[in-house]
Amino acid sequence: MPIMARRQTKTDSSKAAGRCTRSDVWLRPSPPHLVVVYGHLEEALSEVHEGKLDPRIAQAMSSLASAMVKVLTSGELEMRVRALEERQFANGGGRHGG
Repeated sequence: MPIMARRQTKTDSSKAAGRCTRSDVWLRPSPPHLVVVYGHLEEALSEVHEGKLDPRIAQAMSSLASAMVKVLTSGELEMRVRALEERQFANGGGRHGG
């Protein structure tokens, strides 16, 4: 069974029983797509520990996930700065100085 399917089954059964998964507790304020990435990495860590997944594959997953987070973080930061600048301009702040 693929990692995603196993993860979903575990999550579904935990939620059906009224329990929170570790991801639910620790990542509640995170964007949903990052929670999914975290879940994949969490499952990969378990599989490496159990000898079911080649550590090189887990390392590749980690590297890709890190790049994804950097892209998302940069995009979010850019949107927040733009919103602040627009708000400052709308309030008559404009440029400082002469």
